[in-house]
Amino acid sequence: MTTESAANLQTFHHFPLLPFEIRLEIWELTAFPRRLRALRASKTYDTAVGPPPIPAPLHTCSEARSFLTSCHPPVYQKMYLDCTPHDDNQESSSHRKYTWANWELDTLVLEDSLHTVVVDHIATMLMPRRLAVPCLKGYVSNFLFELIDKLKSVKEVELLLDDVDSPFDRSSWEAGWHGPAMECDFGHIETFWLVHDGGRRRWAKWDEWRAEKRWEFDEDDLDEALMETFKELRMTIPGWKPFGSPARDIDADIRFT
Repeated sequence: MTTESAANLQTFHHFPLLPFEIRLEIWELTAFPRRLRALRASKTYDTAVGPPPIPAPLHTCSEARSFLTSCHPPVYQKMYLDCTPHDDNQESSSHRKYTWANWELDTLVLEDSLHTVVVDHIATMLMPRRLAVPCLKGYVSNFLFELIDKLKSVKEVELLLDDVDSPFDRSSWEAGWHGPAMECDFGHIETFWLVHDGGRRRWAKWDEWRAEKRWEFDEDDLDEALMETFKELRMTIPGWKPFGSPARDIDADIRFT
């Protein structure tokens, strides 16, 4: 087989001749999951960095872009990058910066240093189904727990495990970035995933609580259960390692202004 013949076998030249409905179904299947990290653009943010990359299917052709952004419900939705309130009129919206997200597939990755303005924007304007949050030394920060509680659209949460064997001063943590324990209603969360270096697994304790129809928690109860789970991982998984830097699996940074 010649090189030319092999190349022809990898190209479907008659796609435009397929029925319109079939083409639309194929376009919908081109959507793929991405990991989008939420960041706050600094005052020195250089516009040369540019906007986050547009999903590849929206670059394919006008038919794909039109269908994927206007079908009901749309496969890709606009995600506005400015956190300040705006009027909903068309003229105002046309000047706002935005990117595209598929909230059925994409995971929104959050960090402990996320600015409160961005947190409020996410809680009120976005509808992600999947979140990934850092679990530092066995604890999730108060404001991230609060955000998970507010985002009723979320069905899955990844806990990015940090090193639980490192020295940790609980009293300093409680007096610092953690704050007082809060009550959380997580009835909308179907699955918590424990993500570590080498894979991820369902958090069995959460599945147990769901089976008992236990939805409301004191934040400290969740922290204690997580710490016990991490200790078990250390003992039962040979060569277990923490997740490390969340940045390594990021597909795009979303810089909110």
